[in-house]
Amino acid sequence: MFPKFPFKIPFNFESLEEEVLERQLVRIAIMAEFEAINLYEQLISLTKDENLREIFNTIIMEKKVHAGDLLAKLIDIDEDQLEGFVGLREGMEEFLEEEED
Repeated sequence: MFPKFPFKIPFNFESLEEEVLERQLVRIAIMAEFEAINLYEQLISLTKDENLREIFNTIIMEKKVHAGDLLAKLIDIDEDQLEGFVGLREGMEEFLEEEED
């Protein structure tokens, strides 16, 4: 149910070129933000304390902002990534159109 902690970097970063390393570090940070969002959503489902739920929801919103900032940085340092996001959007739009039919 809960992710394994601590979060480990899933590759040997010491052998990477600096440019590649920067992109990978941003991707890892994005993964960590989404893992944190998932964790807090699970915690919300386990508590009955409304105040605690509000605190967790606030943290989730902050994590989403962090994830957005990191995605923007990734697009800035990896031009190919933007093309991937455009392709993802097009695929989602096609999927949603098919669901409506």
